[in-house]
Amino acid sequence: MITIETAKSIVDKLIPNGFHITSIKEGNLYWYFGVKSDDGLPLPGISPIVIDKKTGNSTGIPSAPYYVRNEDPLPIELDYENAITIM
Repeated sequence: MITIETAKSIVDKLIPNGFHITSIKEGNLYWYFGVKSDDGLPLPGISPIVIDKKTGNSTGIPSAPYYVRNEDPLPIELDYENAITIM
């Protein structure tokens, strides 16, 4: 199981200079990291950064939620909805 410290170090390697972690949520399956620039702008297209707790791989959440897509929710979407804010 990937700890929050390990997940943070993975995210730190993924984000460009001038960006930093602004929020962390813990789900049952994934860690979710909100990332913004020093100017307060979100990282385009990939915020939150999602780290799989089992593998340490980064993944993403669909940009359009399941209710907009008229589809059943994906496991990652349900996990995010129930995630607990850590920071």
